[in-house]
Amino acid sequence: MSEWIDLFNDMLNQDLTQVILSNSLNREFADKIKIRPVMLKGSLVFQETLYRGSQVFHSNHTKEETLLRIAAYLQGSFRQAQFQSHKGDVTVLSSKKGRITVKRHGVVNEKEAFVNRTGILSHNRVKQYILPEGGPIDFLVALGIQTKEG
Repeated sequence: MSEWIDLFNDMLNQDLTQVILSNSLNREFADKIKIRPVMLKGSLVFQETLYRGSQVFHSNHTKEETLLRIAAYLQGSFRQAQFQSHKGDVTVLSSKKGRITVKRHGVVNEKEAFVNRTGILSHNRVKQYILPEGGPIDFLVALGIQTKEG
């Protein structure tokens, strides 16, 4: 048991893309759960998104709380967890008897693993518009729609 707990502990960091808990045993509790890292007030927390029917519930937890919650979910409510990270993916399967199986998938090389994470971990993400906000756009200035100041 401590082997996969150590694995979860290693995976829960800012390199984590998301965790998806699926194959629910109790659909009244949740259909699936997604967990992603977020920077709130300068500290790393993990946002849990619980899907129940057409409803969605969000909550933020520390690394330790998230670790305990994932372990509890796999022992009672869900049969599968998919950890997606820039350093590789891990699939965790829970059997009917409570046995945990861990499968590791391809490790991304270090060049691909290096990603500029600014803005990705922020809670309020910057929208990616076709035309950037706040600055002058040459063709709009030429058409007289926008001033030279933007």
